[in-house]
Amino acid sequence: MEPKNWLDRLALGTVQFGLDYGIANIGGRISRYECKKILALARSAGVRILDTAQAYGASEQVLGRLANNSFKIITKIAPSIRTEEELKKSLWQSLRNLKRNKVYGCLFHDFNCWRKNPELIDELFKAKSAGLVEKIGFSLYRPNELQYLLTHKIPVDLVQVPYSVFDQRFAKIFARAKCQEIEIHTRSVFLQGLVFIKPADLKPYFIPFKKRLEKLNQLQKQSGLTLSAICLNFALLNPNIDRVVVGVDNATDLYENISDLTLVNLNKTKAILPALKKLHCQDEAMILPMNWKKS
Repeated sequence: MEPKNWLDRLALGTVQFGLDYGIANIGGRISRYECKKILALARSAGVRILDTAQAYGASEQVLGRLANNSFKIITKIAPSIRTEEELKKSLWQSLRNLKRNKVYGCLFHDFNCWRKNPELIDELFKAKSAGLVEKIGFSLYRPNELQYLLTHKIPVDLVQVPYSVFDQRFAKIFARAKCQEIEIHTRSVFLQGLVFIKPADLKPYFIPFKKRLEKLNQLQKQSGLTLSAICLNFALLNPNIDRVVVGVDNATDLYENISDLTLVNLNKTKAILPALKKLHCQDEAMILPMNWKKS
């Protein structure tokens, strides 16, 4: 089933609102003025979900000042939380930062944080029962983490996972998650901007990635699509994905992303979908930004 408006499945990531973030970001943390422009454009385009986290610097505070109630907000519990009391205080601080009585979603930012302290989820259940949180869940990095949640039937409502033309590790278990009525959000569709770097300009660390990037650029030229259109539509073509979270460095980036979401671009992406699926990479040193060596 194809939605009438593809923007219904777009969510805005806001890590750049609070941190200097992204391998291709040369502008640093986004200014308050630019944040206001981005949110106004998102709102007018019909984007309704904002993604943030306690670990995203001042992002929650910025959203508290600038984001009105037309947006639903998802935040994430800091990985440093160890006790139910810490989690309770942390959630209330997020609500104060966001100037909200409730959030759409509250996720564990680190699966291992919960595994070491499984009782923490009880506090999120309490927050959900109290109406402070609509959906609880996890931000995950590896398929075995989602498999664990599914196998043990952990009652979560939402998961956020990486997914892109280069990182398709979760694709095989999406359907199983949907069978358990879990809402699926994906992130890192642009791999922090790595997809936009010219192959010749790659740093030595990413040379093993060069052939895949060259092939993506070749497909881009053949299709006549922009790289962002290919990457966005690749994720949107997966019917199991409910929301695709995208981060931007400025309002122009968001406008271009919005402009990419057309039926024509979707059909052009469908034509190269088999070739795109062959670009998948299993090397977590390449596809997980948290593993990238700083240089």
